[in-house]
Amino acid sequence: YWSTKPETRVNYFVIQRRVSSENQFSDIDTLASQVPNGGVSLVVLNYNRYDHNEYGGLSFYRLKTVNFDNSVAYSNIVVVANKAKSPVVTLWPNPTPNKFFIGISGLNNFRTIMIWDAVGQKMRQEEIAGRSIIAMDGLPAGSYIVGILTSDGTIVETKKLIVTGQ
Repeated sequence: YWSTKPETRVNYFVIQRRVSSENQFSDIDTLASQVPNGGVSLVVLNYNRYDHNEYGGLSFYRLKTVNFDNSVAYSNIVVVANKAKSPVVTLWPNPTPNKFFIGISGLNNFRTIMIWDAVGQKMRQEEIAGRSIIAMDGLPAGSYIVGILTSDGTIVETKKLIVTGQ
């Protein structure tokens, strides 16, 4: 999102981005000036574009203004901290009497779940190998934390699960 006032003889704007792992800015979008025929506007003009950037670190943005005489000006750089895309983990039903279904999207290399009780004691760890139904046999009613682990043992998500035992 940006605004101009005044805007004089601007032909178009180029939105540029550089992520922290890159050395140079790249053009990600171009937007024509709202002022017709390269004229002058003395009112506030608002522009916006959404960047579908999924990079999980720092992204640096700047605006390149190109005038009708081909002169160029650059805005100040704006830094945006993007969060890494997290997997979506769903447990249902919750609460559950003795087994639950697990749905995981956005994560391809998970293979293990770990279950802790409410005080953090590990109650169970098991390979799920594509299964979606997890039995809670042998565990008393109570609150549990279900953790999703990647193939290298990193915990990527945890969810609370209530077992009623009924």
